[in-house]
Amino acid sequence: MILPEFGINIAPILARVGLMGLVVDMADRDIISDFISGLFLLLKDQYHTGDKIKILGIEGEVKEITLRRMVIKDEAGFSINS
Repeated sequence: MILPEFGINIAPILARVGLMGLVVDMADRDIISDFISGLFLLLKDQYHTGDKIKILGIEGEVKEITLRRMVIKDEAGFSINS
């Protein structure tokens, strides 16, 4: 209410704030989705560190499992983060 009194147009400011809110919302959705998927993966107790698995054509040994990622090391020694 005060900014227009000083001749500052608040329409561009409101548009930027709305756009930033949309960007943050989309980023939060991905983070929350990854967290929930990782939680279910850990709760199912489906994979363990050291297991040999094949996912989407990638075969290797599970090196690390967290809520947001799983690290698979293939036979050639390359680490794949999924």
